[in-house]
Amino acid sequence: MAVIYLKPLDDGVARAGIALVRYMDDWVIMTTRRHQFRKGIRPIKQTLHQLKLKTNPDKT
Repeated sequence: MAVIYLKPLDDGVARAGIALVRYMDDWVIMTTRRHQFRKGIRPIKQTLHQLKLKTNPDKT
């Protein structure tokens, strides 16, 4: 179910041009520069908000 539910996350990150490796609900953003990482976080937070999900600050 996580694969289907988080498909919008995969699509949003791909549109932003960010490399994301995801296994179920765990993911790693792979960048070479800090600004690329920050750019990648924005679509992730927007998509998670739309899906009514939130991150765990202790694990983020």
